[in-house]
Amino acid sequence: LLPTAMKRIALFDAPWYMHRAFHVFAMPAIKHALRTNTAPDWHGLLVHNVIGWICKDALRLQAKHLCAFVDGGESFRYEIYPEYKEGRGFQELPDEADPADSPSPYDALPVFFKAMKNYGLPYCQLDRYESDDLFASFIKHYPLEEKDRVYVVTQDKDMYQLISDQVCVYTPGTKKRQELMVTPKNIGTYRHGLTPSKFLDLQTLMGDAVDKIPGVLTKSKALAIVCDPSYTNMKAWFQTPEGRKLLAAKPHELVRNRLLVKLNRRAFKEFLPDIVPTFPKNAASLPAPTAYKNFVSF
Repeated sequence: LLPTAMKRIALFDAPWYMHRAFHVFAMPAIKHALRTNTAPDWHGLLVHNVIGWICKDALRLQAKHLCAFVDGGESFRYEIYPEYKEGRGFQELPDEADPADSPSPYDALPVFFKAMKNYGLPYCQLDRYESDDLFASFIKHYPLEEKDRVYVVTQDKDMYQLISDQVCVYTPGTKKRQELMVTPKNIGTYRHGLTPSKFLDLQTLMGDAVDKIPGVLTKSKALAIVCDPSYTNMKAWFQTPEGRKLLAAKPHELVRNRLLVKLNRRAFKEFLPDIVPTFPKNAASLPAPTAYKNFVSF
């Protein structure tokens, strides 16, 4: 699975891990508490499993250096498009529950931060930057050596924009899904065989239903354009009759979508000096997964 490398750096999508643990472990506990009129410590339950998964996956990747990236509140994308990711992260409770009590995995962030500090595991959260942007900015600005490898651990296919000779995207396996390592050699097998730059063009045209970004064209039409053998890039396509027509009809929507789907690589250009020296280069040794067996609550 892994090539020989001088340094293996694993970057973890903490929001994805938290959503996964929230639905698998926390929501059943919350619903049980509603039925029994008890107060569950679901924050501790969620964090216990998130950190356990992160350590297990880091060991699987043989990564000696790691960092978990966390969303830093509403990014600039919400100013561009207020409906961006609308409703994501919150779980509706049964009708008899108070809507104000609707839980979110982000409610457990204070416990997550405290637990990561207790175990000496590095994490990074920057105000107004999403975890996706932290991935992109780290990869751009961190001084990688030739044999170094970065593993972006997430299920988010937007991260395919980052794949290069030194960067892979790894999705851990589950009971229902095999693990997946997407590299420059096999990326053509996924996402319609598009290169990272063409995949970005595709997202600009068809939007992203998961993030509530409306498409400028239908998915089938966008695929037909970007997957055409003659297609090179969006700038050149806008010189064609079809491209000029779309640009004239929906200029604002095209610019909006491009800004929403393109990863922001400026985070560590602005903030890196005080952060990079502490992670992941000087990250503490990973605790064994058994360290979490007796975890109850922080």
